[in-house]
Amino acid sequence: MVQCTPTTYGGYPPERTTYGPGNLRTFNALVETSNDKTPQDADLGTDEDLLTPYGAGNGHISRNVRLSLALIDLVEPYVQILDAAGRELRDDVVPLSPRWYRSSMKTKVLTIPEGTGNTTIGWTVGGSVSVDSTALMVGRWDDLDGTVFDGMTQPTKQQLDDYFASLPQGGDNPMVWFSEAQGPGPAKWNERLGFYDPASLAAAEPGSSASINDDILPEAVYRSSIDLSQYVEGDQIAVYAVARVDQSWADQENNVLGSLRPQTNVVNARTDPQWRQDYLASDGTKKVVQGRLDWFSIPLTIEVGPPRAPMLETSVRSPIDDWAPDFQPLSTFTIIKALLVVGAGFALAAVMCVLARQASDGTDCFAVIRQRRRIRQAALPARAYSINNSPLRRRRYNSAGSSFDDDDLDYAIS
Repeated sequence: MVQCTPTTYGGYPPERTTYGPGNLRTFNALVETSNDKTPQDADLGTDEDLLTPYGAGNGHISRNVRLSLALIDLVEPYVQILDAAGRELRDDVVPLSPRWYRSSMKTKVLTIPEGTGNTTIGWTVGGSVSVDSTALMVGRWDDLDGTVFDGMTQPTKQQLDDYFASLPQGGDNPMVWFSEAQGPGPAKWNERLGFYDPASLAAAEPGSSASINDDILPEAVYRSSIDLSQYVEGDQIAVYAVARVDQSWADQENNVLGSLRPQTNVVNARTDPQWRQDYLASDGTKKVVQGRLDWFSIPLTIEVGPPRAPMLETSVRSPIDDWAPDFQPLSTFTIIKALLVVGAGFALAAVMCVLARQASDGTDCFAVIRQRRRIRQAALPARAYSINNSPLRRRRYNSAGSSFDDDDLDYAIS
């Protein structure tokens, strides 16, 4: 690649135009916003119904916001398990959240009782337009090679080929197996999906499938039923959703000069497992684009509990957290202890009632207690009968009519 050595405006260092084989492979999209280069303010749109193409606030700006978000999403395909056994699972697409070796064994977990048979799993495919094929891969975590299925990176084609070649062939209960493949079908950005109509959403019954938030784009949800009856208590089962997408992007028209194959990273990353480009980003970090055909979801872990255990999701938002149930089931010992305490309380109350009743007239024991309390409170204290403390005073006189000067006697008049 020829380096630029401009002389105008003072030039700039040649290393700024040093490109490797992985550079200059951008997929360019030219957007004509409007036939009118200076559209009216009323045509620009608002943020109302922003993600709905024909929403109340639709316009040039809101339309191109959606286009920009779609292009960002299309950079890399992804698969996401949405629900299992009729239970919507915790969202595992969490920006900037830590993802460690098999951390999904904590962050995406469903506990089922032993003996559970067919279980329906639902998943969706994003970052793409068309799904060529998609299926579920099922196996015990202990049977999966940890260097290939670590739950945080995408396995390469060579790793997958080597691993499946090493598995025992045949048998009624294979260690790792796939559900029946589905496809071709639409992915999130396929025009076949259409969009929700805000008017119909407003009229929909609450809780119905049509009453979904109109700020959420529709998804193509695939479903498959897997038989889990072969697994026993203590087994930890990994369920991956796998998809192959947009293979038609590798097809070229006959008029391409020299029959040149596609050269952009965005196309080869999903159609050519031999494609690999290493390059340095502008911030100096090394970037790698590795092509692949199959895309694996963050796996769902299904833990098999006792035969009568409840079916519930035990996922946590972050692998650094520990799951705790919203309601802790009471043990048999705790229930018996509580019943004994309550029974003792009733017995004590009965004894008090018997002892506090008057004779056999059935007078309420609590009324008797209150009456006795009022009588005690109304009684005069002993000091009220003291002569020296009486506020009333009388003076004694002698026969001569004069009072005693030295001996005054106070007494109370009752």
